[in-house]
Amino acid sequence: MLSDLEKYQDLLYECLKKHHLTISSSESFTGGLFASTLVSISGISEFFVGSAVTYSAQAKHDVINVSQETLKTYGAISKECAQEMCLGTKKLFKTDIAISFTGNAGPTGDENKKIGLAYIGTMIKDEIVVKEYNFKGDRNQIRLDAVIEAMKAIIDMLN
Repeated sequence: MLSDLEKYQDLLYECLKKHHLTISSSESFTGGLFASTLVSISGISEFFVGSAVTYSAQAKHDVINVSQETLKTYGAISKECAQEMCLGTKKLFKTDIAISFTGNAGPTGDENKKIGLAYIGTMIKDEIVVKEYNFKGDRNQIRLDAVIEAMKAIIDMLN
């Protein structure tokens, strides 16, 4: 029986193939787990362009152009940051789909925001959707759940 992760990997691959779309990501608390999950799919190189692991606020600014104003006003763990991460990622990699991850996987609360709080941004063509999540579990479970939710979000937007 397929795990949830494997199921959504297969579904995402089929969606990308069906719609002939390229994808890229920027990741903070997931630390490259989304990209790693994608590259474990045979044939994904036809669609996956790249990923930027922008763990620090400075990296978010320097690499994918999240504004200092957004980081100062809302913080790195915010809907606004996730939205700008999508825009910067899409521009950097020139893909049809850009996905962003920012949040707090623990074990301590960054920016005085609770552990498990995450924002995942999905941009397909010119449409951006940012969803807020409150994941439960340890650090690695939170990261894995975020990757699965991101794949679900892309699949839902494409179907």
